[in-house]
Amino acid sequence: MKAEPRKNLIEYLTLVAKGLRRREIAEKMGIAITTVKYYHEEMMSVLCARTAAEAVYKAFQRGIFKVTQ
Repeated sequence: MKAEPRKNLIEYLTLVAKGLRRREIAEKMGIAITTVKYYHEEMMSVLCARTAAEAVYKAFQRGIFKVTQ
């Protein structure tokens, strides 16, 4: 199992789980789209996932974040 994701990756992953697209995530986080792409690759590596959906699922399983209203 790889290391836990950093705080900004958790924020990114939360926005992915909410269904936001990369451009929307960049605007919401106040970062460049290239940074969002970097976060995506890092998230996939840290969680050993092949898809964003799998990464979200694994994050829930590991208790990295929880469902909130």
